[in-house]
Amino acid sequence: MAQDAKAGQPMIKFYCSEHQSPDGEIARWKEEEREAKKKRKEEEKKKEQRKKEEEVRKKEEEVRKKEEERKKREEERKKKKEEEEKKEAA
Repeated sequence: MAQDAKAGQPMIKFYCSEHQSPDGEIARWKEEEREAKKKRKEEEKKKEQRKKEEEVRKKEEEVRKKEEERKKREEERKKKKEEEEKKEAA
């Protein structure tokens, strides 16, 4: 065992539970847990991204529909104006 230079005492080393397992089973389990956590985070990010894209798509669709409705109303107004002008001219 290594000696502490100042006191001449043997140094005590502390290991986390991952390193105490002789076969590394705990270390593998921890690594698998980390990987699973990473995957979950990535999936969550993908879900959020899809959700945002869907919201944007819906908003664009609404804007497009409103624009089409506005154009239709405008065309109807023009037709009515033309009809009124024809009636007045006749």
